[in-house]
This record gives sequence, structure tokens and C-alpha cells, in this order.
Amino acid sequence: MKNLLLLGAIIIVVIAIGAIALVHENSEVTQQKNFIIVTDGLGRNVTVPLNVTRVVVLDQGSAEIVYSLGAGSLIVGRLDSMNFPPSILNATPLTYTNGVDLEKLVSLHPDIIITYIRTQQELQSYESHNLTVIGVPWTNSIQDLYNMISMIGKALNRENRASYVISYLNSTVNQISTMVSNSTSKPRVLFIRSIGTSGIQIVTQGIENQLITLAGGISLSQGLSSNASTIFINYEDVVKMNPDIIVLSFRVSQNVSDVLRDSRLQNINAVKNGQVFKIPREYTPTSPRFVLLLAYLAKIIHPNETAALNITSLRLQLYRDIYGLSDSEISMIK
Repeated sequence: MKNLLLLGAIIIVVIAIGAIALVHENSEVTQQKNFIIVTDGLGRNVTVPLNVTRVVVLDQGSAEIVYSLGAGSLIVGRLDSMNFPPSILNATPLTYTNGVDLEKLVSLHPDIIITYIRTQQELQSYESHNLTVIGVPWTNSIQDLYNMISMIGKALNRENRASYVISYLNSTVNQISTMVSNSTSKPRVLFIRSIGTSGIQIVTQGIENQLITLAGGISLSQGLSSNASTIFINYEDVVKMNPDIIVLSFRVSQNVSDVLRDSRLQNINAVKNGQVFKIPREYTPTSPRFVLLLAYLAKIIHPNETAALNITSLRLQLYRDIYGLSDSEISMIK
């Protein structure tokens, strides 16, 4: 009898231990289901809550990607310089001066922060306040942008929407590039980021070069430096390049007329033929709006081949279908 009682007690203990282990295992599984792992642009594995409800964006391109994923309402904080889309102004502005105000940032209780990391010290300051940061890379190519959309889509549990956005953008790229693919001419294009008193800043590594190529041109600044994304060249170098077309970034303070009148550039084909253009501020290259810039470049590089390309229609479709903007919001964009 004693042996039977002892055996029964042992069985009860074993069952209890098994039940405790099962509860512990289920608890771990539940905890794992509440989080996902996202590999960010810095190659870091970042643990992100499964259902993100509060987002701070400190990078314009990332902010626009969040909107394209239908998650703009989740943004509670943004850089004070951001004004697109219009409703982003409802988010708390944060000023960036060698970093953001961490006390103000923490008070927003963000689930995640999405930003281009400028320094290692900046990343460490976020992590020291137990903030979850997803770092985004410098955008050198369209593929970099697609990777960002996929990454942010995973972080916000909107992977299907991210796939749709990428598909739409890629289809638009293919449509535009096909229009100019059979052209026998390849105008030589110089994209200028800024103009100073002693030199001109050009983009050597950046998405702008790829867009010029897709638009049927030859980018004169592509790959001039393997160590820097932008470099300064002097006016004599520009004359030697002799571009057929000059494209000014919206960041350039000078107007097209200033370049056309510049005595140092009068022997350049682009100046002699009046082929100098300035990109509208709206056509930013490091967000889904890059397709607007691609369309703009294609029309100035190959106007005949792209006669059927309607940028106004493309713009409305992008803002309505991808950014989810109303007509009243679109009318506010300048």
C-alpha cells in the first residue's frame, strides 16, 4: 500500500512539473508572437512590437514610405522641417541640432523610431534611453528604396501593402524606361546639387544617376568618386565635361536664368542650346515620389519619345492610390 501511495505521489509530481513546463513554453511562444525581428539598414536585428501604434520618423523618405503603407496616422513625431504629406504637420515637431531633444522624444512614447543614422553616437543615445530604432540606409539606388519599403512594411506589419507599393513603382519605372529604350541618342546629363562661388557640387553616388540612365541619358557624375556621395568640381571641369543637359536640384539657390547668363559656362552645349532645367521641389528622389522625378527627366531628355507621358495624371494617381491623399490635401502640395 505504501508503495502504491508513493507511486501515486510521484505520478502527481511528474504531471505537475509537465503542466508547469507547458505553461512556461506557451508563455514563451505568446511572448515571441508579440514581437518580430527586423533587419534594418545598418544590418542590425531589431526587435519590434508586433502591433506598432506610435511611430517617430526623423527621415523624410521614411515618413513618406509610412504614408504609402497606409500608416500615416501612426506618426506621432517628425522633424520640424517635414511638411509632406500635409497631414504630417499634425505630428509633434522635433528640431535636429546635433541630435534631437531626447527628453521630448521619449515623452512621445514611440514604439519605434525610423531614421537615417548620422553618427554612431546618435544611435547610442537612442539606445541608452531604451528606444527602439530602425536605421535606414543612404539611398543610392531604386533597389535601396524598395528594400526600405519592404523593411518598414515588415516593421509595421504591412508586408502585403509594401509588396503592392513596390509593384506599382516598378511597373511605372518599366513603363517610362520602355518609352525611351529605343532612342538612338543618349544626351550627356550633369546633375548639380548646389552651386557655390568657387565650385559646383555634383552627386557621384546617388539615385539621381540611375534615374538619368533610366530616362535615356548618360550621367556625367556617375562614379566620379568611390569614397564620397557628392564632390565639388570647379567651373573648368564643367566646361570640359560639356554636358548636353544640365539639371539643377531644387536645393540650388540659383535659377535657370542665372546659369544661362553665367559667363563661365557660355561655351557649354547645355547653355548654348538652353537645355538647363531645375527640378521642382516636389519631385524628391529618395521616396516613392522618385517616379515623378524619373518622368520629369525622361520628358526633358527625350521629349518626343515621352510625348504621351502625362506627369499630372501620374502625380494624381501616386498621391491618391499610394499616399492615400484626398483631393483637398493634394491641392495643398506645392
